[in-house]
Amino acid sequence: MEGEANDLGDGVRFDLRYLTVYNGGRVVFDYLHLVRSRGLQTRSNAAAMEEDYWFRLAKLRETFAAAIQGDFDLLIDVPSNSGYHRPYLSAVLSKYSQVRCVRFRKDSYLCANPENCDALVSTCHFIKDHDKDLANHHRVLIVDDVYSTGTTARVVITKLLGAGLAPNSSVVVACPLRVVVDESAKAFGDILAANRG
Repeated sequence: MEGEANDLGDGVRFDLRYLTVYNGGRVVFDYLHLVRSRGLQTRSNAAAMEEDYWFRLAKLRETFAAAIQGDFDLLIDVPSNSGYHRPYLSAVLSKYSQVRCVRFRKDSYLCANPENCDALVSTCHFIKDHDKDLANHHRVLIVDDVYSTGTTARVVITKLLGAGLAPNSSVVVACPLRVVVDESAKAFGDILAANRG
């Protein structure tokens, strides 16, 4: 698993761990970003890519969970409308079956991008009573499907800190796919957002 340290400011610091970086649709995990960005529908081989991803999902989940190393005392199920992270979270929960899992719900269909961060903080909530006793945990693992701008990580960590997680806690965000956002990708995202509205 690859890794990098992140500091998003305002006390939001974490280590990012991922299996692969987005490669323009050439590796199986790229399917996750192509679905999220609506880029899959522009591919002539979209059906084959999707079928390959779902056919190999069991092995991908195992590979992901096996690559995660650490002594965690809290797992996080991120707020999501798509649920594409769920197969990976499930595999991690099997590996860390004795570790508490805190779950979120998302009461909006806002995309996870930096412009929506404040609105997402106010529309993402802990599942009933999942925000209790967070001060007792210091080694946190957040599982998501794709990391790009850090918005989901920022929202979740902000909510955890607001509910009592110690600011000096160790936080790891783990995902199968890392998407490096550059200006062309941002422009593409802006075009997609305009077409959704």
